[in-house]
Amino acid sequence: MRNHVDPRLCDILQEGLTAYFKGESTTNAMLRIRGQEGMERYSLLIDEQIVIGWDNLLRGKFTKQWKIQQKAYKTRRRLKDPILYDRIQRKKKRKAEKEKDNNKTKRKNRTEAFHAFFQSIIPIIQEIWTDRCIDRNTPVLGGRIVAEYDSLSKKVTQLYTMREMVLPEDEIKIFDETLETRLEDTNQQLKKWMLRWKPVVKHSMKRVKELATANSKPIWQHFTASKPVKTKVSRKISQRKLAIAKKMSDNPLTNVYVRMQKNR
Repeated sequence: MRNHVDPRLCDILQEGLTAYFKGESTTNAMLRIRGQEGMERYSLLIDEQIVIGWDNLLRGKFTKQWKIQQKAYKTRRRLKDPILYDRIQRKKKRKAEKEKDNNKTKRKNRTEAFHAFFQSIIPIIQEIWTDRCIDRNTPVLGGRIVAEYDSLSKKVTQLYTMREMVLPEDEIKIFDETLETRLEDTNQQLKKWMLRWKPVVKHSMKRVKELATANSKPIWQHFTASKPVKTKVSRKISQRKLAIAKKMSDNPLTNVYVRMQKNR
């Protein structure tokens, strides 16, 4: 397959899928790929596929850069030997004209090498995905299903984070064991515990808010009397004061200031 598909694309795909199925970080795997020589032109492809997610690649969600880079690879191969490429094109043209003269039925277009590559690896991906699902959904020792336990443990941990937000008497009843001890229970025990106490936790949190609101005092009651301090200042000007004219004193300036001499 590497004879028709870009070997660099094969390396990127192999590294990404291997890291995903092993549970490793695909970002670190792509960093190793970027460090190789000649990988600069594939940086956009790697970035876009990381954003889409390598898990979504199994659902058929590929970036368009896969096809673009494969076409660019085929173009580079052709330009290495233009004379040979022209010879092949003339041969194809003569063959097409001969088929047209013979009125042969049209054949389906040949599948691109890139699409053929993915069609060939789909059965392998399906087999690996099936094995992974069986491992996660088959009961192991103690009757625990791994996928179900992961979901239940996250929900139980979230409820334990609300421990300080409930009433003290409810906290003693609900969270009577530590989180580590609680997570050692079986899946059925965790389900029963959540079914029993999750509504109680929500009701207790609601009751705490109600009591906090009832016992809270406005901040001004801590520093003043029963009424808040008057903070409004009236900006109105009394019309009565404007109506009364000011009484001016009949006092000449000579009584206040001394006249200056005419000859200085």
